[in-house]
Amino acid sequence: MKKRLTAAALVCLLLFPLESLGVWKELEGAQVSAKGAALYDPAANTFLYEKQGDTQLPMASTTKIMTALLVLEHLPLEEEHIIRPEWTGIEGSSIYLKGGETLTTYDLLCGLLLESGNDAAVALSCLVSGSEEAFCRLMNEKAAELGLENTHFQSASGLDGDAHYTTAKDLARLTGAAMEKEEFAAIVSQKTISTGDRVMKNHNKLLTLSQEVCGVKTGFTKKAGRCLVSAARREGRLLIAVTLNAPDDWNDHLRLYDSAFSLCAPRQVLEGGAVGSALVLSGEKSQVELYCNGSFAPFLTEEEGQNVSVQVVGPQTVCAPVQAGEVYGALRVQLGDGVIYETPVYYKETVEKLPPAKNFWQKIWQGLWGGK
Repeated sequence: MKKRLTAAALVCLLLFPLESLGVWKELEGAQVSAKGAALYDPAANTFLYEKQGDTQLPMASTTKIMTALLVLEHLPLEEEHIIRPEWTGIEGSSIYLKGGETLTTYDLLCGLLLESGNDAAVALSCLVSGSEEAFCRLMNEKAAELGLENTHFQSASGLDGDAHYTTAKDLARLTGAAMEKEEFAAIVSQKTISTGDRVMKNHNKLLTLSQEVCGVKTGFTKKAGRCLVSAARREGRLLIAVTLNAPDDWNDHLRLYDSAFSLCAPRQVLEGGAVGSALVLSGEKSQVELYCNGSFAPFLTEEEGQNVSVQVVGPQTVCAPVQAGEVYGALRVQLGDGVIYETPVYYKETVEKLPPAKNFWQKIWQGLWGGK
């Protein structure tokens, strides 16, 4: 399907234009202990709150979000690896890898994300790139690809370095990309995972404090302070919170989620039914009606509900024959810079192809205008 806007099928179910909503005014005065913080909606690509969101700061073990994202792009989860002695005894937090033991990619990712094992980070970086140094180059390339302009990696684990930094907003965007990976989201949502002979316990206390929290990663070094990235979902809406150098990080995150979600309610944006029509070439009719199924009531603030755009996307014209019930294109609901919902759009009726033209002028007429 070509992603072109169809003028004949454009549907504006709301009268308000799509705008960049920016930081929510209601959250501007939120009390957050962090030096840098952000609250992010990855679906809409919108920041709801920030505090020094573009200030470069050390990130400690939240670095491992990027490490895991790259590992998932390069190594199969079930692949087995023999641990080399040089990957053991790494400084800082550890899952106590032993030279010669065999673990899967999945085992190592659990050790990386739940137990924050620096040895798991080194092992995975070497498995992907041959060395941690080469892996860091890959990390920085991925950062550039994701548009993280204020981020630079110097290790796969998050140990302090003069050139190892990020911002609250960059880290939120990175986490949004990682949470799109089902395997990543599944691992970071678990309080405890048993892999082989190991039982991995998640350091993320928020998973116990709130049923809505579904990830993602803690971090701490003396230089970086307490760093925390979390994700929470209510009524289907996912938000990501980031705090860097935050003495009261658990409460910072809970307050941000409670404040943000309390401003939201289900807003009826879409109801199933007719959504316009498309032009038909060489058919018995020149137009075909379109429809979609189901309804959509996203969890939004009142202002957001007034800034939603609903559009039908598909080819500008279709050639007969078309069959009732076949997919024409898609209906998309947009908020901010992101698509927050998409559903198929179908042909409501069958339009048969015109029989062969009897003469030259009839052929020209049918080619230009189709049927009746």
